[in-house]
Amino acid sequence: MIRAHAQVIRAALLFKLAGQRAIVLGTTVAPPSPNGDYEIGLEQLASMNRDHNITALQQYGGVKGLAEMIKTDVETGIYGDENELSRRKNAFGSNTYPVKKGRSFLRFLWEAWQDLTLIILIIAAVASLTLGIKIENLLCCNLLDRSRFNFVPCLDRFAEVAL
Repeated sequence: MIRAHAQVIRAALLFKLAGQRAIVLGTTVAPPSPNGDYEIGLEQLASMNRDHNITALQQYGGVKGLAEMIKTDVETGIYGDENELSRRKNAFGSNTYPVKKGRSFLRFLWEAWQDLTLIILIIAAVASLTLGIKIENLLCCNLLDRSRFNFVPCLDRFAEVAL
């Protein structure tokens, strides 16, 4: 436990030092390519967000500089009418998550059947049912002495499972 904690602290420190080294080295970022009415394109925004590229953010002037590039205000947000909003949607796309394809009920059942615990429980249920049917048939046909099982009511069921 202590060793894992030490490794996490070491990894965090190395990550921090690597980030500081990247800032000190001054890695250059491609200048923003205009996208219609805006000074930065969708791909550059997406890559900066995806890669957590702080250097690019700093080169664009931080949050305020980036807000100016996409013509918005950090305090009040997007300003404009419906035409402005439609231009933004055309330039940067819709601000929605892609819809995932749902799983069918049969696919859900198939995935559930792959669980080892469920397989063991089903096998135990089938074995219990088979033994229960077999014991009941033997008791009904008087091939098994019922008096052995009736001295305590719950031992009747125990005997079914045991046999």
